[in-house]
Amino acid sequence: MQFDGGDELRQALDRSHLLHQQAQALQERLAEIQGEGTGAEGYVRLTVEPGGAIRDLYLNPRVMRMASEDLADAIRQAHRSAAEDLQAKVNEATMDLLGPGIAGLLSGEKSVEDVFGAMRATAEETLDRSLAEIDRLRRNLSG
Repeated sequence: MQFDGGDELRQALDRSHLLHQQAQALQERLAEIQGEGTGAEGYVRLTVEPGGAIRDLYLNPRVMRMASEDLADAIRQAHRSAAEDLQAKVNEATMDLLGPGIAGLLSGEKSVEDVFGAMRATAEETLDRSLAEIDRLRRNLSG
């Protein structure tokens, strides 16, 4: 095995550049995502932005006949439904752009130890191979 630090460094820089591009793409995509939800059998429709702020609220005129408590419940249900839709879309976008490792970390499906443990194992393996090659080259130069 020959050690070519230039190739490994180039690969590391390429991976870093790719992660940066993926993070930018994710930020742009997340800024555009909206969640949609309904309540009162569709008579209440609500759209939320990232962060949960209400962007649009549609109330069918028929809901004005509802008791105020029922209307409030319908709006809350539409908001919950929209927030769930938004979260599902955020999870999907994250998985699509970052892959299962980082997306799993962000969603809570994987622990920091799992993700960074795998990254550490890969880095240690690469470092071990590099050090072994340096030792081999040192022995060849000495002898």
